[in-house]
Amino acid sequence: GFVRPERIDVLELPLHLIGRIIGKSGATIKHIRDQSGARIDARDQTEDPVQVLVSGRKEAVEAAKSMLLDVAEGAAMASRTNAFTGDK
Repeated sequence: GFVRPERIDVLELPLHLIGRIIGKSGATIKHIRDQSGARIDARDQTEDPVQVLVSGRKEAVEAAKSMLLDVAEGAAMASRTNAFTGDK
């Protein structure tokens, strides 16, 4: 049956980085899901910043958030913008 996630966090990531975070055919986000075990949902890409829902076990959510922020920071540096802020 459906197991309620222990934790649901929302990461706000800049819209212009979402393509990099999802990756080619979803490869990057799938890798993060597989590595962390967390569920990551970035379906609504109509707003900036995009609200990315990360849910699952506490450790899985922490791991996924850390990986997502690493990818976002790498993408932000690559596009030479410092619009990215990791913390609220």
